[in-house]
Amino acid sequence: MTIEISKEYKASLVPFPKETLEALDLPKETFEFLTEVGLPPHAGYEITPNAPLTFFDMPNIKKHAHLQNTFLDIASMDMMGELTIDMKTQEVYQIQKGRADSWGNSVEIP
Repeated sequence: MTIEISKEYKASLVPFPKETLEALDLPKETFEFLTEVGLPPHAGYEITPNAPLTFFDMPNIKKHAHLQNTFLDIASMDMMGELTIDMKTQEVYQIQKGRADSWGNSVEIP
């Protein structure tokens, strides 16, 4: 199966300047994608009706307590959490941020 990206969407992608991401020590493929292809730097996308997707101006790295890994947050999905890339596997996940687990502990590692 081949997924084709529309010309309009391709035109909306803006690569990040290399110097802004070098300090994050990203995996090579992720770094190349973000600096050569980029992300759309605006809101207006919806996953489903009333589920907005807003890409961040700058991705940020966070650790997640339950998944025991480091993630690169790239977009907010409003009340549905954040879109994030696993720094180890480079898989994309939707993760609820800022919520407490059943024991009352924060799910984020500062």
